[in-house]
Amino acid sequence: MNLPPSIKSGWPWGAPAPVASDPGPWPRISIVTPSYQQVAYLEATIRSVLLQGYPNLEYVIIDNASTDGSVDVIRTYAAHLAGWVSEPDRGQSHAINKGFARCGGDIMAWLNADDLLLPGALLAVGRAWRRRPFDVLSGHARFIAADGRPEGLFGATTATAVDHLRLRTPGVPQQATFWSAASWQRHGPLDESLHLVMDLDYWLKLLIAGVSWDMLDQELACFRHHAAQKTHDLSNNLALLAEKQRVFERYATDPRMPADVRNAAVRGLDELWVKAWTRRYRQDGRPAPFPLYWLAAPLSNWRCLRVRAFYGALYRHLVGA
Repeated sequence: MNLPPSIKSGWPWGAPAPVASDPGPWPRISIVTPSYQQVAYLEATIRSVLLQGYPNLEYVIIDNASTDGSVDVIRTYAAHLAGWVSEPDRGQSHAINKGFARCGGDIMAWLNADDLLLPGALLAVGRAWRRRPFDVLSGHARFIAADGRPEGLFGATTATAVDHLRLRTPGVPQQATFWSAASWQRHGPLDESLHLVMDLDYWLKLLIAGVSWDMLDQELACFRHHAAQKTHDLSNNLALLAEKQRVFERYATDPRMPADVRNAAVRGLDELWVKAWTRRYRQDGRPAPFPLYWLAAPLSNWRCLRVRAFYGALYRHLVGA
C-alpha cells in the first residue's frame, strides 16, 4: 500500500508492513475508528491499520466534526478508506454504531483514535478465524505513554460475567478484541447512553449470552495513556464509576438474569459505592476528619459494611498509607 511518506521512524511510520503470504480466502475484517480532536495521535492510528498488509480490510473513520486538523489527516488517507464522515454525533458509542452500520465484514472491532494496532495483528486474527470461526477473540494489549514509550501489558484473560461484576478482573483489552458480525447482530449495538463503559456493557451482554470467547497469546494493539483521554486518571474518575453503577444496576434488578449474575452485580455495586465514597472524600475538600466520615458512611449505605475495602480505607488512613 502506497501511503504518504513520513520522516518518522518505527511502527507505524518507517517500519516495513507485514505481508500476507498465505493463499486466500481471508475473512473480511471491519475496523471502525471514532475520532474527536485527536490530531496528535490520529495519523499513527490510521497508519497502524492501513499498514497491516491484510488483504481483506474494511476501514471506516467516524469523526465528530473535529476542528483541530483531524479532518485534514483523514483526507490524506481517504483513498485507502472504505468510508469516512466528519459531522456532529452524540458521542463515541453513537459514532461506533454509525461506523458499523456502514460495514459488511465477517469480523468487527473498533480502534480509538489514540490507540494502535501492532504489526501483524490482523493477519493473526484472520488466521485464527480460518482455523475456526470465533464469536469473540481477545489478544493482549500493550500500555504506552503519550510519546509511545511502553508502560506495561494489558493481558487478555478468561473471565466470566460474574468475575466482571464482582470486579475480579482488570477488564478486557478493547483495542485487542474482535468479534463476529453474527455476535454483533445478536447482541449489539452499543448503548449510546454510555460514554465511558460502553465496552464493558457489551462484554457483559456477550458473556451472559454464553458466546465462546477465545484467547490469542499475542500482543495485538497498544492502549495509549495521555492526559486528554476520557478515561485518564481512572482511580479518580467519578463519572466512570457512576456509569459502571448504572450498568451493574441493570443486572442486579433484572429478574431474567441468572441468580449468580444478579448476586454478583449487587456485590459489585457495594464495591463501586465504596470506591466512589473514598474518591469523593478526596475530591470534596475532606468535609470531616476521616474517622468521622468513615463512621457516618453506613448511614448512607449500610451495605458498605460488607466490603473489605471499606475497612482497608480506615486502616490506610490510620497508618498514614
